[in-house]
Amino acid sequence: MKTVNVGDTIEVIMEGRSAGQATLNVFHYQITAAPIGGFDWNGYADQLNVQFGNPGGFIEKYLACCSNEFTLRTLRVQAIRAVRYSYENFDKADEPGTVAEESLPPNDAIVITKRNDGTGRHSRGSFHMPGVPRTFVSNGDITAAGLAAYTAFAQEAFQVLQLTVLSGTVDLTPVIFNRSNPLTSQQWNQFIVQHTSRVQRRRTVGLGI
Repeated sequence: MKTVNVGDTIEVIMEGRSAGQATLNVFHYQITAAPIGGFDWNGYADQLNVQFGNPGGFIEKYLACCSNEFTLRTLRVQAIRAVRYSYENFDKADEPGTVAEESLPPNDAIVITKRNDGTGRHSRGSFHMPGVPRTFVSNGDITAAGLAAYTAFAQEAFQVLQLTVLSGTVDLTPVIFNRSNPLTSQQWNQFIVQHTSRVQRRRTVGLGI
């Protein structure tokens, strides 16, 4: 039995591939409402996967930001705090991005800054979106089409998720994960789509970690 409760953290990883290189986008959620006394997490990862895959939902909007040369391989869900349990993988069968356009090199990304009303590093975070379609960037600046796609995804990503299995309903609130003190992880409910593309050292062959 995987017992979890209010305050615990759930990690979701989107694993993809661009030009032969692996890409990861990591999202964190805190359980903010749950049955009294905690509950068995089994079954909730499956429900989260289903909800992410709903038409017009998280995965669809994510892939609408990506060139069709990018593929989504796996969705990984794991309870990581207060107790760390084994992860569950959901195969996405190399589902391609939905923008029919050549991709920029895999070390190029559009950055979405996630934030809230607070200040300081625990009130800020970012997504580095992979598989950037060439038509989403012009002379280093994001185009109107790119801004629209990334904005739609960011608006989806900051929604509080509600999952129900049998008679148990839980709320998962998107947070900026504070690794040193997870209980203080703060909800993010604002975002900025950065208007210039960024080069990522860790995705540059020969320069990464």
